[in-house]
Amino acid sequence: MHTEPLTAATTPTTQHPKPKHSLTTLSKPSRTALRLIVTFTVLLGLGFITWGMLRAEFDETFHTFPGCHRAAPYQTA
Repeated sequence: MHTEPLTAATTPTTQHPKPKHSLTTLSKPSRTALRLIVTFTVLLGLGFITWGMLRAEFDETFHTFPGCHRAAPYQTA
């Protein structure tokens, strides 16, 4: 039969758990940099979406402008 005392096996260790990475544990410069990256990424995405919409609208209404046929005769309506 095993005679080892249970107290040695059940005592918690004194090691500290690894810190979790979240916005609250990051330093202020890191949070600022992360916010800037996210903000510029969102703005860049919105810019591409807006540019695509404006370009599609222009392509759709290009033939209605009176001077466009003379300026760009290679464009087919």
